[in-house]
Amino acid sequence: MLEDYKKAVISNYHDKKEKGLLSLNLAHPTPAKLRNESIVALRSRTKKEDDAFIKDFFNFGTKLEDYSRSIERFDADKLRPLVKFLKGLIEDTDPRNVELLAWLIDFEPRPYKFGVDYVLDIKPDKESGIPDKDEEKEEGSETLPELTKEREFEKNSSFLPTKNSSIARKAIVPMMVLSLVTIGVYLYTNHGIKAYICDKGSARKYHLSDKCPALKNCKDQFVQTSIAEAEKNGKTLCGFEHK
Repeated sequence: MLEDYKKAVISNYHDKKEKGLLSLNLAHPTPAKLRNESIVALRSRTKKEDDAFIKDFFNFGTKLEDYSRSIERFDADKLRPLVKFLKGLIEDTDPRNVELLAWLIDFEPRPYKFGVDYVLDIKPDKESGIPDKDEEKEEGSETLPELTKEREFEKNSSFLPTKNSSIARKAIVPMMVLSLVTIGVYLYTNHGIKAYICDKGSARKYHLSDKCPALKNCKDQFVQTSIAEAEKNGKTLCGFEHK
């Protein structure tokens, strides 16, 4: 619809103005500046589809090889309604002025064609940094492997306790404490407690106390060692004592 085309063109104008993509003639328009910008557009961004509009707008229907002289002689005051429209001083303007604006800002697709959905079919503005659907898809595909790796890691690591796994935390903490206690008891029992053996080479027992009655039968002096060392040398606990 023509109304959608008009909205799309004016929206594109303000978007480019906001991003600093317009010339000074267009960013701060006056009738004379718009006429000057038309000469610039004629030399730099005119395509075959623009010929009919330029001929109709500036040369009153007469076809020429070069329209620059016609534009230079064009009454700039006729562009004043478009200037007011761009500045928001009036709510609407002639469709011919909208077509002129589309040409000046290099809006695509132009000129207006019946049947084109200008809400959906507007080409993305590459200069404005708005990606089209293919670019968005391509960007998204770059991150897909990373997401797959991350999800695979989470899947394989599901047995590990997480912030929300209170049950796993409650189970692991007691197990760790129990392990530490067991190790401590073992070290204390076998390495921390003293043991006594008769210095006689044939002695087969070790004793936990130097007061053990069996040590009275030791003809030599008894020596102090540890349970671990005694058991390492093949000694066993004296029958008078119990661990």
